[in-house]
Amino acid sequence: REYGMNDVNEDEKLDSEKRFASDVSDTMYKLSRKNYRDNLKDNNGNKLTPDFIIMFLPGEYHLQVAMLHKPELWENSLDKKIILASPYILLALLKTVFYSWQQDERNSNTEKILKTTRILSERIAKLIEHVENVGNGLKQTVDSYESLVGSYNDRLLPSRKELNSLSGGQQTLLELENKAKKDLTKFKRE
Repeated sequence: REYGMNDVNEDEKLDSEKRFASDVSDTMYKLSRKNYRDNLKDNNGNKLTPDFIIMFLPGEYHLQVAMLHKPELWENSLDKKIILASPYILLALLKTVFYSWQQDERNSNTEKILKTTRILSERIAKLIEHVENVGNGLKQTVDSYESLVGSYNDRLLPSRKELNSLSGGQQTLLELENKAKKDLTKFKRE
């Protein structure tokens, strides 16, 4: 004979629901003794300790029936670090884990960006130090050149003029003086 929903005796239904609630409870206790936490390791071989284990129940009705006949089930499962999850609860947990991973990824990227920024800042500071050294070197070179030209104009040229005037050779002295002035003007423009 085929039985329909209307043919089920209420007492049989109640007994069936109680057995189901006991089965859920037994399964939860068996699951808590499996020590999944002891078997999980990260990529480096370090032990991981998950905060909880999820026991999936395929429908909201299943969770409601189990909780109706075993009200202590929820508290007992939490004590064993097991979450009884119906589809809606599982979906909420998965979304929470997803958002948590996203946040962790953002934090990881933020740390990488900060580290890269620090390195870049140090490199820019070093570059500025090199530019300042080059500038100081150029200034020193210009100062040395101007001292050389000043020494030539103030000391060597008058002595040379005096020597040339005594010896009668003005042409060579004027060529040297004009060349020195052209070189100085050219250097200042560059």
